[in-house]
Amino acid sequence: MKENIHTVGKVAGDVNMSSGQVLQAAGPEGIDIAGTLRCDGDVTVNGSLRVQDITVDRGKLEVNGSVTASGEIEADRAEIIVHGDLKATELEAGRAVRVDGALNVDDVDIGGVLEVGGTTTVKDLDIGGRAELKGLLDATAVQVGGRIKFAGGVVHGTIEIGGFIESSGPLTFKSLEAGGKVTLGDSGQGEKLEVGGALTAAKDLTLTKSLEVGGIAQVAGTLKVTQLEVGGNIWLGQLDADEVEVGGVIRVDRALKCRTLEVGGRMEAETAEVSEKADIGAKVLTQKGFKAAKLELGRHASVEGPIVGKDVEIGPHSRVEDVWADKLQIERGVRVRNIYATKVTAERGLRVDGEILYVDRADLDEHSKLAQEPRRVTQLPPPPL
Repeated sequence: MKENIHTVGKVAGDVNMSSGQVLQAAGPEGIDIAGTLRCDGDVTVNGSLRVQDITVDRGKLEVNGSVTASGEIEADRAEIIVHGDLKATELEAGRAVRVDGALNVDDVDIGGVLEVGGTTTVKDLDIGGRAELKGLLDATAVQVGGRIKFAGGVVHGTIEIGGFIESSGPLTFKSLEAGGKVTLGDSGQGEKLEVGGALTAAKDLTLTKSLEVGGIAQVAGTLKVTQLEVGGNIWLGQLDADEVEVGGVIRVDRALKCRTLEVGGRMEAETAEVSEKADIGAKVLTQKGFKAAKLELGRHASVEGPIVGKDVEIGPHSRVEDVWADKLQIERGVRVRNIYATKVTAERGLRVDGEILYVDRADLDEHSKLAQEPRRVTQLPPPPL
């Protein structure tokens, strides 16, 4: 058994180790190998290791200390465990790499699993399976085939994830693309974010370009983005955007502000302001009102809360409360509580439960059901927003 333990300090050349052998540091300063450490099978190193290159052919290399390699570490069919920090120029492993401390490597390519207990500083991170980084991540580019979980950080380039990504701390990135789910436990900031499944953000999310979500999204704080596209539903604390397109439901706890808004289902907000055009397919629910330069409501639409616009079109068989408009066009079978418009045109089947005040013209079908006769005024009551 003793012949399997090799005690060394400084080695001028290479060191070859076989399965079951132990490399023991001669002193507290650790082991210095000027050349390459070659391991065939399970090898243990006791003490910190400074080396040029490391190759592990199969099995497992376990280091009870830190590792500093001036060159590359290669373990195509093996596992590497480091009970300390790991620093190298390149790291390539076919199975798994586990580091208790910090990882500092330019290029990392691992086919299986990467686990890091401290900070991770890399240029290119490529993981075929999963990565769990308990510390902050600082990287140029990240690519993970499965899932990655980390404590936040900065990725100066792109993040490409085949499955799931979870960041527990603040995350800054250029672009992020995930096929599955994105979970941000703190704030997020970048240019573009594309999610095939679901997005959850616990705080603010700021994107200078676009957010595209195939499924559902939830941002508890404020979402600031140029272009927003969601295939399903989205829930937000507050929204500040340019173009918004939502296939299902959009719900905003506070204010919604954008240039254009297209919603296939329902829109809910405390207040909503659209500087150009809004197109709502089903229902509008606001506490303080919905304002748009041009507003189109679809067939069988339902509106709770006042709506204000320059050009308002209400689809057939819709139900609306109070409307302020410069130009108001109402299709057949619509029921309105109050109308305040410069010009109003309505098809047959209109029912108004309250008053109609207009400035220029009110062209109504003769069979309209009105609680009061339309009244022409010189000035309309001020809208709520």
